[in-house]
Amino acid sequence: MWAFIGVIINMGTMPLAKQEYWSRNDISYIPFYSNKFTRDRLNQIFWMLHLKTIQRQDAGPRTRLQLVGCFLDYINSKFLKYFTPGREICVDESTIKFKGRISFITYNPKKPTKWGIRVYMMADSSTGCICSILPYYGSLATDKLIRSDLPVSTRIPLHLYVMLLEKIPGTNRKHIPKQIKRTKFGKKSTVAYRKTNTLVLAWKDKRVVTCLVNWNNAGMTPVKRILRGGVEVTVKKPNVVIDYIKHMGGVNRADQYASTYCFLRKSLKWWRKLFFWGLEISSKNSYILYKATKQQRSEQRLNHLRYLKALVHQLTGDVRQSRNRASTSISDSEEIRLNGKLHNLLTGVRKDCKVCSQRNKPGKRHQTTYYCNTCPDKPGMHLGNCYMKYHTQKNYRD
Repeated sequence: MWAFIGVIINMGTMPLAKQEYWSRNDISYIPFYSNKFTRDRLNQIFWMLHLKTIQRQDAGPRTRLQLVGCFLDYINSKFLKYFTPGREICVDESTIKFKGRISFITYNPKKPTKWGIRVYMMADSSTGCICSILPYYGSLATDKLIRSDLPVSTRIPLHLYVMLLEKIPGTNRKHIPKQIKRTKFGKKSTVAYRKTNTLVLAWKDKRVVTCLVNWNNAGMTPVKRILRGGVEVTVKKPNVVIDYIKHMGGVNRADQYASTYCFLRKSLKWWRKLFFWGLEISSKNSYILYKATKQQRSEQRLNHLRYLKALVHQLTGDVRQSRNRASTSISDSEEIRLNGKLHNLLTGVRKDCKVCSQRNKPGKRHQTTYYCNTCPDKPGMHLGNCYMKYHTQKNYRD
């Protein structure tokens, strides 16, 4: 199983059409994949892959959330165990590409990935390391969030923050004062309130921007801004807003790491997409921790690609799968096909007809359940003309 995961990760470092990984063509031949697994064996593991649901005593009726929830909860606990974020953290959403039929699929035409499964993540802004994750399953997920009296958009970051507080206690949260909600802002004005170490600040630029921090001040810094027409002006902007803009891209940095050598595989099963996404995020986090460790020790580190190759080597190890190659060569196969003897036709799963089916042309794909059991490659073919052409003509497609 470790070797299977290693092969999947290695596919992300060299994106190809799936059949090309096992191609024997001189141009495309890559011995790594065929040495580890046959194509049929890897496909068998992929399609038979499943996640075990751990039944809890307080668990209610089985839901779709439980199918992959145990796995995501496990890796989420490891994120919090092995990494403590710095002072700047951010919460953002990420979309896992998926177009299958599920009730909680999301659509946003403004995003690069328009259709998919939404996942909310808390990340360290300086490194991009993911600290905690929260997949969106519709009402099944939002009903379990804290503070049911607040909007969902507020409850999600609070929920992720509480997950972090359970590991790093000692941070207090205070309610926003009512005065700041009722203040009438003038243009480019700022209103701020402080209680002990908690500061709430509202600044009006084009619209009111409200910030809540426990380590910054209400100071202002002049910054340059380019207006329409190329006119440059200087405006004063709160330090809180400047720091927010500087550190808000932690999740985007994480997405960039993940997309560089992405090994997400196509699948009709939504939970399988989440499984491979979880592996991808784990791989990315492990590289960030590796870099931090090397930096602390003042040692030279591998780049992202070389690190993944080393990881693949450790996962696959010396796994080798023997291949049961056909005892007949192409010339022998042609001789058997045209030997003029009786060939046995059997029925099985539906296959493209070897003679009349042309998959690459619209409306020309023809399938049959009959196949020749005598020929080495067990080709599918229709009874009658297709059978006669295949076993009597050298160029049976003419």
